[in-house]
Order: sequence, then C-alpha cells, then structure tokens
Amino acid sequence: PSFEVYGPMLLGTALVVSGANALNMYIERDSDRLMRRTASRPLPAGRLNPDVALALGLLLSALSVPLLSFAVKPLTGLLAAVALGSYVLAYIPLKRRTSLSLFVGAVLGAIPPLLGWSAVRGSLDGPALVLFATMFLWQVPHFLAIATFRRAEYARAGLKVSTVVYGERTVRHQIVRYTAAMVLASLLLVPYGLGGTTYLYAASSLGALFFFVGAWGLRAGAGERWAKWLFLVSMVYLVGLFVALGVGRDAWLG
Repeated sequence: PSFEVYGPMLLGTALVVSGANALNMYIERDSDRLMRRTASRPLPAGRLNPDVALALGLLLSALSVPLLSFAVKPLTGLLAAVALGSYVLAYIPLKRRTSLSLFVGAVLGAIPPLLGWSAVRGSLDGPALVLFATMFLWQVPHFLAIATFRRAEYARAGLKVSTVVYGERTVRHQIVRYTAAMVLASLLLVPYGLGGTTYLYAASSLGALFFFVGAWGLRAGAGERWAKWLFLVSMVYLVGLFVALGVGRDAWLG
C-alpha cells in the first residue's frame, strides 16, 4: 500500500485517539483533580475551558471515523467507531463502578494493531488476532503496576481499581498469570511467520525479564518500589517487542 493508504490511516488513528483522550479528560476533569498524576492536566489545572475540550473532542472524533471508513477501509472505520464509542460510553463510566473496567479498557487499547492490519489487508487474519491478544494481556500487568503505586490516589478519586477492591496480594498473582499468558501469546507470531529469529530471541528475553520482575512481587518485601520497576519494565518490553517485530522478516505484509 502507498502513502494514499498510510497517510489517512495514520491521520485517522491520531484523530480517533486524540478525540477519545479529549473526551476522557472532559468527563473525568473532577476526579483528575484528586490524583497527583492527573492534577496538572489542562482542565483540572484550569488552563483550558471545559467547553473547548468537549468541542475539540467531538470534532476530532467526528472527523476520524469517516476518514478511516472512506479513505482507508470500511472495516478500519468500523473498528475505530466501536473503540471510540465503547471507550466513552462504557469504559469511562465503568471505572467508577467496577474493577472489571480494566479488561474493557484493555480490549479497546488492543484495537490499534487491528486498525493498522485491516487498513493494509482489509481483513483480520490470525497474526492480527495474536497482536490483539498480546496487547490486551500486556495492559493488565502494566496498569496493575500503576494501580499498585497509585492505590491511594485511585481510592481518593473514587475509581474502582483492583488494588482498592481486592488488595495487593490478589493483584500480584494476577500480574504473574497475565504476564505469563502475554509471553506465550507473543511467541505465537513466530509460527505464523510474522516474527523471525530476531523477534523470537527478543520476545523470549524481554518476556523472561518481564515475568521475572512480575514474579518478584510475590515476595513479602515487595512494595511500591517494585511496582514502579514493573511499570518501567512493561514499557521497555513493549517498545522492544515491536522494534524486534519491525526489523524481522515480515512474511504476511512483505
């Protein structure tokens, strides 16, 4: 595919993500004031009028779906519409009601790889679903790490995260289980031919590091410092995984 596809795809994806984030910050501007990690955002800090943020979010969202639908692929536009609508209408309200909102958000956060895949191929093949699964599973330990060292802030803001609802011991076991499942899912790209030898070594090494740090949290002395390290490792893992995937042999799209 040429820039005629890649250009609208990248622009449309940026628009839908930006629109969703703007609407999220508009809806959660009051709870954002109660958390140190979000208190400096434009709305809770008073640097931006809420009406402007709402208008911008609606405008960007309204532009993104038609652009992806007509300039890229109908399936790409449909996926973007589902992700955008579910994010605003389901995920954000659920954050105040149940810790299961994490899994709703993880589904939506794993859709971007599907946008790119559908834009190029016009369908969702096996490797696309493996990418989706890997991204979904990655988000669980990644967010639970944040919810561990930001537990007090989430509780103060009234958001139902697992560390507040179930306690840290349960959360640490969840981290280990989902990290193990994520590593196994990431390796499935090798038999599909999407990941080559470089990817196999990188996915195995990075996955082992991620799992080891996650399992280290099961010891009695692990605390917020461990959770911050886990968060950092989760970011390194994701970047390294996709860099390795990008430089490896691409049997499906090549």
